[in-house]
Amino acid sequence: MLIQPEPGLAIWTIITFLLLVFVLGKFAWKPILATLQEREQTIQRSLDEAKQARDAAESLMEKNRAILADAQNQANELLENARRDAEVRRADIAEQARQEAEALLTRSREEIQRQQRAALKEIRAEVADLAISAASCLVGEGLDKDQHRRLIDEYFATLPGQADRPS
Repeated sequence: MLIQPEPGLAIWTIITFLLLVFVLGKFAWKPILATLQEREQTIQRSLDEAKQARDAAESLMEKNRAILADAQNQANELLENARRDAEVRRADIAEQARQEAEALLTRSREEIQRQQRAALKEIRAEVADLAISAASCLVGEGLDKDQHRRLIDEYFATLPGQADRPS
């Protein structure tokens, strides 16, 4: 047999083993267990802190989402208000332009009528002067210029549509 049990060696091995267990139990076992327990507590604290940090991060992300949604709603509201304001402004500008165009058209018509009346008055005066000259040549010097003017004005007053116009 290759291995032969020797009782003396076995006893000394057992005594050495027990002595080693006793010494380790007395001096090393408690510090090793304390270190392991401390490490376990440190790891547990780290896990708890990580969980708290994760919860806080999730809470912050939820708040950020709410803030972002609120900001998006406010931006949409501002854009809608700006669109409405622009539409109102456009309508106001169009109305103002329409009113200005009407006023310009009215002023233009009045100016045309004024110029037409002035032209008719000038034409009447020219016709009267021509008629006086023609009548003076035909009649001779029998009527003076004021008498001729009065006769022509009376004639123009008898014409239809001319009685209400000033001479």
